[in-house]
Amino acid sequence: GGLYSTSIDNVALDGHYFACGERASLLLLIKTDNSYSLSSYLTLSFTLHPRLKTASVFNNCAKSMNDREGNYCRGNYNSVNVGFDTTSTVTQIKFSRLTKQSSIVFRLDFYIDCNGGATTQPALVLNGYQQDKGGLVSVDLRVPFAGVNAILNCNDTNPCTVDSVAGSGCTRYCTNTPISCGEGNKCTSNECVDGKCTYKPIVCDDGIDCTVDSCDSRYGCVHTEDSCCDSDYCTVDKCEAGVGCVHSPLDCGDDNPCTIETCDSKRGCIVRPNCCCDEDEC
Repeated sequence: GGLYSTSIDNVALDGHYFACGERASLLLLIKTDNSYSLSSYLTLSFTLHPRLKTASVFNNCAKSMNDREGNYCRGNYNSVNVGFDTTSTVTQIKFSRLTKQSSIVFRLDFYIDCNGGATTQPALVLNGYQQDKGGLVSVDLRVPFAGVNAILNCNDTNPCTVDSVAGSGCTRYCTNTPISCGEGNKCTSNECVDGKCTYKPIVCDDGIDCTVDSCDSRYGCVHTEDSCCDSDYCTVDKCEAGVGCVHSPLDCGDDNPCTIETCDSKRGCIVRPNCCCDEDEC
């Protein structure tokens, strides 16, 4: 009480239009005539290409206006239930409640698994169908898999890149963008390791004893000059790069021969008059 056929001669699933991990969908139109024997459920058995893995199946008539307007959905299509039989060791879908003189479209979704072998076998073979627990009625409907070696594989095996596909049709190409670990903090060294971002504090030590080294998340390392004061009023204290604190003697000279200059560590420069007496009373 039914019929099956390919919708277009030489139709094929073409790998040129797919990339690893993407969805590939096949539409299956089923029609019954007046001789169809009503059953509790109908089972379709498939063989899939190694690069196709089942994702989902649903009643496309219940979702697609195009199928309904194209007169592909007739009879009680809206009440038909369908799903993959996960208890079977082969790929099967089961559907129920289909009545006589009805037609329905099922959408079978698969994802491209590039771990599967690139063999030349068909994308899908509908081996046959069975009503309830009856025997399998052979069908052998095949959908070829063209260009299986042309499937775009953007996996660069680097866990620290985001692999994606750009372009369209036969001009598609891969992009492998490094994972951005930037968090706007200039006090950390950011890198991706095994697919995870790591954040290590940067070292701001400038090797100078007389600077206070710190880090500002907005600007990075900050080196603030520390006090080199030795509380000695007879030294000039300063911080020199690469050396540290330097305490140079204070020059108290005033270039006046009539004064004597000394320095007291607690008072600083002391200037006294120089005695000009020649002990000559005349």
